[in-house]
Amino acid sequence: MSLTDHYGTEFAPGAVCVAKVLDRMEFKPTAVQAKQLWDDVRAALETHKNDFSVEIQSMLASTDGNLDTMERGDLMDAIGDVLAGMPWPLNGDRKATKFKFRTSVDEAMEKRGIQTARNINSDMSPGGL
Repeated sequence: MSLTDHYGTEFAPGAVCVAKVLDRMEFKPTAVQAKQLWDDVRAALETHKNDFSVEIQSMLASTDGNLDTMERGDLMDAIGDVLAGMPWPLNGDRKATKFKFRTSVDEAMEKRGIQTARNINSDMSPGGL
């Protein structure tokens, strides 16, 4: 994954990790959108009953968006809490839970104006301009 969004703007620290996680769901936030979501996610992590200060520092230190498994899981859960009001579903969760999560995330992303890769690609196609 590039360290820039589809406009060539560089991602801020922390926001690059958010963008990398969202890329797994085919969402393509701009650098500004990723930073706004990172700010919300960071606030959720900072006010959580568990101490995520070490994980936050790792997220801020990552220059390529790559995190260790535990840190990535914590980030994914925080993104889920912010966007869907629930943690990221696990492998083995019921299909209904995964569907509710994805539907909630899709609605939240639409409200934030964050496009999917499908929308970006169609917008950038000669017929979609």
